[in-house]
Amino acid sequence: MGSSSNRSLLCEAFDGFSESSKTTGMYEFSIKDSRLSLLGACTGGSLHLLLARYTVHKISDGCDNRFLYHFIENNPTPYDLVKKSDRLLPSLQQIFVVVHLIGRVVYTFIDSLGNDEAQRYYATKGRYYIEEGQRLFRERQQPHLQSFYSKSAEIFPRLCVNMQRFLDAMLVLLEMKKHGDLEFSQMVDRSFVNTATRYVERSLSLLKQSDGVVISTVTLETCQITANLYDNYLFKTTMGLLNLERSSTQLSMPSNNFRNLLAEKPSVEKRLLQLPFQFFLRSDLKQPTINESGRKTNAPFHHIDSNELNNILNKLVEQQLLSIGNFISRPKAQPTFSYMKNPIPNDPYQQELFLL
Repeated sequence: MGSSSNRSLLCEAFDGFSESSKTTGMYEFSIKDSRLSLLGACTGGSLHLLLARYTVHKISDGCDNRFLYHFIENNPTPYDLVKKSDRLLPSLQQIFVVVHLIGRVVYTFIDSLGNDEAQRYYATKGRYYIEEGQRLFRERQQPHLQSFYSKSAEIFPRLCVNMQRFLDAMLVLLEMKKHGDLEFSQMVDRSFVNTATRYVERSLSLLKQSDGVVISTVTLETCQITANLYDNYLFKTTMGLLNLERSSTQLSMPSNNFRNLLAEKPSVEKRLLQLPFQFFLRSDLKQPTINESGRKTNAPFHHIDSNELNNILNKLVEQQLLSIGNFISRPKAQPTFSYMKNPIPNDPYQQELFLL
């Protein structure tokens, strides 16, 4: 419930909506039997406008950086065929619990001896991302991807910290396994937590200051591992998913219908000619109808001013894109004019003019 722009368009993407109601400035929809397959936050504008800008290669105000992209090469595997937990590897639950037990840590890229190799490494990577983004923008080569490069300068050091915490958690788990205090197949219980807590304290190089702040160092090796993962998988996958050019495999090429849906808003004339009507009354464009479920639905141009719609219809008739006449007969109803879409001419010259 709320007044967010074009909620109906978003709802239509999830199997349509029903039981809709409207009061001034507010809408309410009931979505039945649907799966939420996309969830994200955006800034700078409403979602459909950001997507429209994306299709014409414009920067998208950070919307794309607020989504998590999951890439699979083949069809999703049925649940029953998903590979079960490996007894030779820790479970995600074990990893997450140990990461939590490490607690709040301030991470630095300069170690206690003043070695700043890790900091210089990520600073160099950040400078590369910014310069590459600026180059793409200047040369107008997919400038909508410029925000990915620019944002990467901020994302990369955060990923280095996440990778360090992951490696620290793995070190703890492997030490527990090495000393016979852990089986990777066992459940996470109170005994596991107590044992893992002891190993966190004695296995990790954590420096506790007098004010109680715990400090750990992100190593150069961690930054290099993160760079390999980010550049060769995460970043490359994201660039591939959001690349609107034709891909080498052509498997992810958006359909023309999808491109048209997300393109800049077409004119009323164009939208009218794209309606699935060969013959239609003016009332079909303005007056609400009853669908197959017995619910009242708005006409496609219910929001267009009546005088403006009349002018558009007259213009299309003058351009010989529509014909006006008594094509539709309604028993016991007063005769009224109806419209017919004109066929494309056979003459090549006339056909070219028609398509223009």
